[in-house]
Amino acid sequence: MFWLIFNMAVGAKVGFRLSLAVVSYGLVPGIFLSLVGILILFLKDPSTVDLQHLIASNAGAFLSSDSSKWLVALLSSVDLFVFWEMILLAVGYSAAAPKKVSFGGALAWIFALWVLVVMIRVGFAAAFS
Repeated sequence: MFWLIFNMAVGAKVGFRLSLAVVSYGLVPGIFLSLVGILILFLKDPSTVDLQHLIASNAGAFLSSDSSKWLVALLSSVDLFVFWEMILLAVGYSAAAPKKVSFGGALAWIFALWVLVVMIRVGFAAAFS
C-alpha cells in the first residue's frame, strides 16, 4: 500500500524492493511489542492477563470494560508503538526519495492512511456492536 501511495500520489519513484525494505525496518517496533507481550504472558498470572490490551501502550487499555465498542476501537488505535512505526516509515520514505518526499510530507501521507484505517475500524465496531 505504501509503495502505491508514494509512487502514484507523490511520484517518488521508489522501487518495490526499496519500499519493502523501508516497511520491513519501519515495522520493527511491532516485533518489540510482541516480545514484551510474550514476556508479560510468562510473568503474569494468566487470570489477570487481558489479551486485547496485553501491553498498556494505547489509550484503550485504560477504559472500563463497560465502555462502548467504538470508543474502545478508537482509543486502542492511539498507540505509542504505532506512532513509533509511523515515524520510522516517514524517515525511511523521506530517505528513499529525498528530492521528492520530505519527512513532513511522508508523515502526512502515512498519518492520513492511518486515519482512514482507524475510521474503518471504528465504523465496523459501531455498526456491529
